[in-house]
Amino acid sequence: MYAQAVQENIEEGFYPDRKFDSITLYKRLEALFVLLSQLTSAEMVQLSKEIVVKS
Repeated sequence: MYAQAVQENIEEGFYPDRKFDSITLYKRLEALFVLLSQLTSAEMVQLSKEIVVKS
């Protein structure tokens, strides 16, 4: 669940045509770090595998 939310946040954040003000960017980064801190080790391994595959 958290891994999916993190992935959606990452995907949403990479549209270069969108303009983010610093407050919005800060809040998105903060939310992302909160989600990452709540991942279990198994979810972290799965997420890292998905990131490697997509890179």
